[in-house]
Amino acid sequence: MEWWQGFVSAALVGSNRQTPALPQTSDALAGLVRQLDWGSEPATAILSVAGTVALYQQVGWRPTSGAGQETDAAHWEVPQPCDPDQLPCCSPQVARYLDTLLDEYPQVVAELLSLMAESGQRVPPKCLPKLLAFGAQRSELAPVSGDVLGAVLGRRGRWLAAQNPNWHYASGLQGKGAADDVSMLRSRWYTGGRQARLQAIRQWRQAEPEGARAAIAETWASAAWRDREALLSTLAIHLSLADEPFLEEALADRAKNVRQQAANLLSRLPASQLCQRMAERVRQLVTLSVDSANADASLAIEVDLPEAFDRTWAQDGISQPPLNGLGERASWLQQMLAKTPLTHWQFAEGPSNRLVEPQTIVEAVAAHEWRAVLLGGWALAVSQQQQSEQAAVWAQALLHQFGAYELEETVLKTLLLLLPLPMREGYLRSQLPQPNNDRNVAHWLRLVAEGSQRWDFDFSRIVLAQLMAVVENKPKYGELFRPPVSLAMALHPGLAAEASQRVRLLPQKPTATWQRFLDEFLGVLNARWQMYQAFAESG
Repeated sequence: MEWWQGFVSAALVGSNRQTPALPQTSDALAGLVRQLDWGSEPATAILSVAGTVALYQQVGWRPTSGAGQETDAAHWEVPQPCDPDQLPCCSPQVARYLDTLLDEYPQVVAELLSLMAESGQRVPPKCLPKLLAFGAQRSELAPVSGDVLGAVLGRRGRWLAAQNPNWHYASGLQGKGAADDVSMLRSRWYTGGRQARLQAIRQWRQAEPEGARAAIAETWASAAWRDREALLSTLAIHLSLADEPFLEEALADRAKNVRQQAANLLSRLPASQLCQRMAERVRQLVTLSVDSANADASLAIEVDLPEAFDRTWAQDGISQPPLNGLGERASWLQQMLAKTPLTHWQFAEGPSNRLVEPQTIVEAVAAHEWRAVLLGGWALAVSQQQQSEQAAVWAQALLHQFGAYELEETVLKTLLLLLPLPMREGYLRSQLPQPNNDRNVAHWLRLVAEGSQRWDFDFSRIVLAQLMAVVENKPKYGELFRPPVSLAMALHPGLAAEASQRVRLLPQKPTATWQRFLDEFLGVLNARWQMYQAFAESG
């Protein structure tokens, strides 16, 4: 197949400027190529070759030896047949819809696979190659956990994935409740390509955290910085204090991105040495105090900004250039607060060393001179320490005290995701933007679209009303709502017909920007509704 490179070059350069050298091999494919009309129709011939080779590759090819020569059939290694699947296939209607979604609405594929897994069904054999190829090239399957994908692929799908190096990412996946085959993951880690190794170490980390970290440590010194950064990210899976020694060493890495990532991971462990170092620094700069033993005495917050940048701070992830639009000294303090354990603020200094609740602290800072610095630092700390017992309490206190338009958007999204879904909906209802404030509406809609929740029908109608009000009043702001897919994925699919009707009844034709937005929004919402209908019809 090396001769195919010549045809690729000819297609890139232009068939009128370069005639490709015809293959001289004796295989059947080369014989077909030599029969084409290369004299008068070279462009057509190149397209014909492309289609022929594509079909040839789909059908299969003979294995080659290390020297690139085709091996004799007697020396082929015949794979062991897979065990029979125990789960039933999905219905023909759902299978047809899966095939359509893979081509037209890839964003909806993950939701359909989750529905199949919940109902104990699997992908039919004829859809497996297309789904496996899709997963190897696209990121839309990222929301699907390994146990869901492993379940819907079934035994046949995992067996098929093991036969193609491009599909090895799925060969070790198991159904829900089944353990990963660590020996298989270890083999893929040591012998696979870059993507296969990263996928293997993620699954290995999920199944055996200590062994995966040891494997990363073995290759750490010789890995490129991009690979070290990617490998370090896998430690976020089952992150614990057992990872601290390795992460402390990574704080001295020669690559800035790796050092920063190690600091971010350590800041998620409140008991880590890094967080304790931050708490000691902050203790000299921010104090909570109550002058009286009276339970009703007000809480005072005193703040001293750091005078100069200490070089030792950089290794713990503190940036000397200011961040978040703050001055240098304010930025340094906010970054320290973001890496200080939330438990550091449990007690206020004073006669009784009084226990204070997050709500009390947040209320005390409402009118403070350094309100933005303190608030931003605590919000960042909550987003870092999401697994902390106090994280949800702090998130609720911060959101109760401050509106949706006062916090940095990415931090606000994290705080919202820490709340139970009913509380999250209640907060968003309380923060409905005022009419004709389109920028606030855009901000609000992005919050609604964040996360993997599916809002109920009533709240989805409120969201649709907000969207349509802006479309009708200020169509020039269409670009503020990108991408529309996330919003369409968050709404109840039963709203599809009403949404389509409201768009049809718009009093004026939308601008081109808005029309593109609405077309994609309605396309995804309608695809989801039709998917649920197909699933329901199948029983």
